[in-house]
Amino acid sequence: MKNLRCLPEILAESGYHTAYFHGYKGSFNDRRDFLPLVGFQQLYFHADDFQGSIPENTNRIGWGVADTYIYKTMLEQLTGSEDRPFFAEIMTLSSHYPFNGDWNIDAPFKSIKRPTTPGQIYSNYQNAIYYEDYALGVFWRQFEKSPLYDNTIVVITADHGIWSFDAAARNNALLKNEQFFRLPLVIYHPELKQHRAVDTLASQIDVPPTLLALLGKADDNRQFIGKNALAKVETPWSIMMKNGEIVTRVKNKICYKAVSDCQGNQQNCVGESEISLFNGVLQNIECVTVAGDLLHDGKATPVGSDTELLQQAFDLIRYSSKSVFQEKTSPPSS
Repeated sequence: MKNLRCLPEILAESGYHTAYFHGYKGSFNDRRDFLPLVGFQQLYFHADDFQGSIPENTNRIGWGVADTYIYKTMLEQLTGSEDRPFFAEIMTLSSHYPFNGDWNIDAPFKSIKRPTTPGQIYSNYQNAIYYEDYALGVFWRQFEKSPLYDNTIVVITADHGIWSFDAAARNNALLKNEQFFRLPLVIYHPELKQHRAVDTLASQIDVPPTLLALLGKADDNRQFIGKNALAKVETPWSIMMKNGEIVTRVKNKICYKAVSDCQGNQQNCVGESEISLFNGVLQNIECVTVAGDLLHDGKATPVGSDTELLQQAFDLIRYSSKSVFQEKTSPPSS
């Protein structure tokens, strides 16, 4: 990771305290070893710090302690530090697979302990999202009463989509991708008195530049290949990836490298796609133009393949990877 500089490190250099909170254990995905390398100074893993014990008046959901408890713990630890800026991340857990928690609330759908059909899995997933909305609501009411509410920016997003789909998407590869990649991005800023909907095309690589711009630190954005999602751009674009599959969208045109299917609890795609990603073999390209919102009766019209558009996405990905893991390189001309 020769040149990897992430938000925690960038902000720590400006005097921010950096902290990470999670309800599971630090050995999962080597988080306890990795997170300090990107600038996190304080790590909280409930399963490690309390040997997996469940606090009184809460419960275990899925892999770890319920999110209501982690939200409460984070808020308590951060409150009182208003004299020093902080960058804190909480990765929620209760809405993660296997979606079979003891929700302790009235879930809207019947929960199946051992689901066997796509419909049962999807209903359990909906219950998990319903619970996550509940947990976030509990936190937000506590946050509004805290001294942090008037001087803290909050970003709510997701690390990835989910592989469980509603009936309309199960036999439609394009709609599956749209559901998988359509993540929430909500930004609370104490100086904004009215809500604002942003319809700019964006993806996760745009989150760091957007946040740095909000903090008045746009000069620190030079290493990121994303853009400020709150600023107007001449040509709106986004790039999405899952395993070896690449999807890129420019304005109303979507192009993707078609694979046989992506399914399973880790959204596994065929291995050929990953190999071709590194070899730069651009085959089986499909493109569509979109009218409206695909998740709300929008229409997609096939327009053949556009190798050049997807090639630009591949070039940008390779440039970013080389910049981080090898030596500094010049950005692609396109």
